[in-house]
Amino acid sequence: MSYREVFPNFDPADMPVIPAGFEDQSWLADGMPRFVDEARSRVIWVNYPDPDAPAGRDFRFLLETLFDDGMPREAINFSDWQALLKEL
Repeated sequence: MSYREVFPNFDPADMPVIPAGFEDQSWLADGMPRFVDEARSRVIWVNYPDPDAPAGRDFRFLLETLFDDGMPREAINFSDWQALLKEL
């Protein structure tokens, strides 16, 4: 499923261009769109821009690095999309 199916209230205009290699693996239980690049063991979370949105707003973007077993090893919060891209 795509984030647009799982999160119909997420305005596509608020979605940055997701880098090549990341697959939309959004799931309703996550609360916000999630994109996974298994080759790089990275996950990008894209939160709603509105702090009153369903998922709340502790961060706008989150980049996770995963262990080999798929569990998060490191997570970095970003308010700026370009800063996240530099960490890839």
